Amino acid sequence: MAPHEPPSAGGARSVHRSPYRGAVTVTPEGRRRALAPARTAALVGTLAVAGYVALGLLHVLVLDPLAAAPGRTLDEVHARLAEVGATTTPTVVVLWGVVGLAIAVVLLVAAGRVTGVRVREVVVEYALVLAGGGPSFVAAAAGYRTALVDGLHVDPADQAPTVAVLTAVSAAAFVVVLVAAVASVVGARRTRGTAPE
Repeated sequence: MAPHEPPSAGGARSVHRSPYRGAVTVTPEGRRRALAPARTAALVGTLAVAGYVALGLLHVLVLDPLAAAPGRTLDEVHARLAEVGATTTPTVVVLWGVVGLAIAVVLLVAAGRVTGVRVREVVVEYALVLAGGGPSFVAAAAGYRTALVDGLHVDPADQAPTVAVLTAVSAAAFVVVLVAAVASVVGARRTRGTAPE
C-alpha cells in the first residue's frame, strides 16, 4: 500500500491519496472547506428572504392599513372595518411568508450538505425565490387590500411606500435570474463551438 502524503507545514492536509491508485479521499475538514462558499451564500440568501418576508408582512398588516387611514390607530382601523363587515384575515399573507421562509431554509440545508454546488447556482436559486416573491405577494395580499378599499373607501393602490421596496427587490432578483440564464445559454453555445468535431 502506498503511504499517505505527509502533512504540510501549515497543518494536516484535507485531501490525501487513497491506498487505491488514482483515487482521492476527501476528509471531513476538506468537505467543510469545499462547502463553505456555497453555505455562506445560502445564509445570506436566507437572511434576504427573511427580510423580504418580514417587510411584506409589516406592509400588509401594519403600514398599509395605517397609511390608508391617516390619524387612526391600527385598532381603530380594524374596528371600522368590522363595522362595515369588511373582513381582514391575515391567514393567506402569513402563509405566503411561511412558504417563502421554508423554501429558503430548504435551500440553506441543501447548500450545507450537497457537494459540488457552486456559489452562482445558490445565488440564482435565491434570486428565483425573491423574484417570485413579488407576484405571489400581490396575490396573497389582495384579500386584505380589498377589505381596506371596501371598508375605508380608499384608492385600490397600496398606500404605504414600502411596497416600492418589495417591488424593487423582486425586479432586481428577476434581472439576476435573466442575466444568469443568458450567461448559461452563451456558455453552452461556446462550449459546443469549441468542442472537437
